Amino acid sequence: MIKIFRYSVAFLIVGPFILFVQFARLFIGKQKAVQLCTPAVIGIAKFFLKLVVPRITRPEDFDMFRLKFKNNFWIWRPLFDFDVKEENDNLLKLNVWNCPFCELFRIVGLQEMNRHVCQGDWELAKENKGIWEFERQHEIGKGDGFCDHTYKRII
Repeated sequence: MIKIFRYSVAFLIVGPFILFVQFARLFIGKQKAVQLCTPAVIGIAKFFLKLVVPRITRPEDFDMFRLKFKNNFWIWRPLFDFDVKEENDNLLKLNVWNCPFCELFRIVGLQEMNRHVCQGDWELAKENKGIWEFERQHEIGKGDGFCDHTYKRII
């Protein structure tokens, strides 16, 4: 039942891109259709990340960042299976075990879109350069079994 909910939400968000690529590929080919969607997919991913990744304006506020992030878990839990892998004053590391967006793209044969979904994390990190650092060694969108989202205090 939870998978149906997750896929339904994922389809509401990325369904327009799936439909566009499937239609446009008839005229311009799959690669060009995916390429046309890339900026929008990255943009929508970053938009939704901004709903859950707290905004701080100074590196000194990283404690507040961690607290607010954990308070936003209620938004994540219906869509993602995740756990806090490591946490201390200077770090918050989450392991995310599923991504309904990447799973849906894979199911419909558009797994090349997954890296663009995942790029949203990096784009948000660029916007926060100098405030906090982001690292990820594993990525569902690249075929790994999980993502490891690591947020670090800038010291």
